[in-house]
Amino acid sequence: MKIGIFDKVDTNIIANKLKGHELYFENIPADIEVAIIRGRTPITKQFLSSFPHIKYVLMVGTGLDHIDMQECEKRGIKVFNAPGSNANAVSELFFYHLINALRLASKACYDVKEHNYLKVDRSAYIGWEVKNKTIGFVGVGAIAKLIISKLSTWNCKIIGYDIIEDKKFEKSHPYFRYTSLEEVLKESDIISINAPLTPQTHHLINHNTIQLMKKGVVVINLARGEIVNSADIVDALNSGKISFYAADVLGNEKNLTSDDLALQNHPKTCITPHIGAQTKESLSNATEQVIENFLKFLQQQNP
Repeated sequence: MKIGIFDKVDTNIIANKLKGHELYFENIPADIEVAIIRGRTPITKQFLSSFPHIKYVLMVGTGLDHIDMQECEKRGIKVFNAPGSNANAVSELFFYHLINALRLASKACYDVKEHNYLKVDRSAYIGWEVKNKTIGFVGVGAIAKLIISKLSTWNCKIIGYDIIEDKKFEKSHPYFRYTSLEEVLKESDIISINAPLTPQTHHLINHNTIQLMKKGVVVINLARGEIVNSADIVDALNSGKISFYAADVLGNEKNLTSDDLALQNHPKTCITPHIGAQTKESLSNATEQVIENFLKFLQQQNP
């Protein structure tokens, strides 16, 4: 098969796992049958029209919201991904955003570089400890479960809301319990957004739901930018309702609005450029997993 690799992936794994296939890392011809992508390459009707012979799309990662699944189904294209392959990497980034939000560490580091270590006013950096805080999760999937497991020794109260409650997980983590979305919003000192983007979760965090939150709440979003209404988050930051907003996502990422940019540039935010899965381990895991899923499928089709 002719295979086009459109984004940066683990080339050693691809070369080893896909021996015997024609691999194109650049100057990709129009007659490829397989496209290997990451989140930077949207699979649209226009893309598929440019490569009309594609039969398979291999997404090196988890999210599929940049892939026009309806168009792929219409054309008979099978899509593969690597669910859970980036969970550990994203869960570790949560802790950077958690501590930074409570201690303003990145701003303090910038001040040292900008103004000299001895001249920084340390009293401007009186923050909060995680201990004894309530952390609430909106969405308790693989990533949230890893975070919750890693929080076991942090001496904090943990609650979460999900449309599907994993009672086995809850029983094995006695410091965590499921509850309603309303209670998560009302009771949490720190809210972590880990839900998938769906029509039901689009702008789930908006003016009305923000009003349920504690004054001074910290919000961390490692899921999708469009789960929050950027303008409403900015308003809440300005009023002090939200004390800090940390995220690894922003808007729809391909077409940022003026509200998204206002959120990006707000002094009470720290937004990283969707680097949650950007570790060598995560990239290798995702590459290997999606290729193995693909090869297993081909083997089943041609036993």
